[in-house]
Amino acid sequence: MYFFLNIVSLKKKIFSKKVKSVKFPGIYGDLSVFLNHSPLLTFIRSGSIDIKLKNGNIEYIYVSKGILEVQPKITNVLANYAINSKNLNNIDLINKKNKIESCYKKIKDFDCSYQIKKKYNNILKKIFFLKNIKKK
Repeated sequence: MYFFLNIVSLKKKIFSKKVKSVKFPGIYGDLSVFLNHSPLLTFIRSGSIDIKLKNGNIEYIYVSKGILEVQPKITNVLANYAINSKNLNNIDLINKKNKIESCYKKIKDFDCSYQIKKKYNNILKKIFFLKNIKKK
């Protein structure tokens, strides 16, 4: 049997399908959810959500903190930031990382460098996420 999973970021809906099971990065450790799970409301940390689809395949979504709501037949994630692994390309990310590194060396303005550091850290998280998925 299956239950419905919704994953939404601040900007858009990332995932909305029936699934077999899901593993979340909980604050105190990973947590798995199945059909008819008892109701739960908790925070999740940044990390990978591992989704077992109806066909048995596994899909990975990276989230940057959020709130998990579990009901017996539906589970919702409200994340600060989320991206599906299918939308990430390692070569593009490395090229962006290198471009930001070269720009950062040229800039000394604090406000501008803060924004560049923020983008750089976000790209590093995505690269780390992709490397971890390949290990699974």
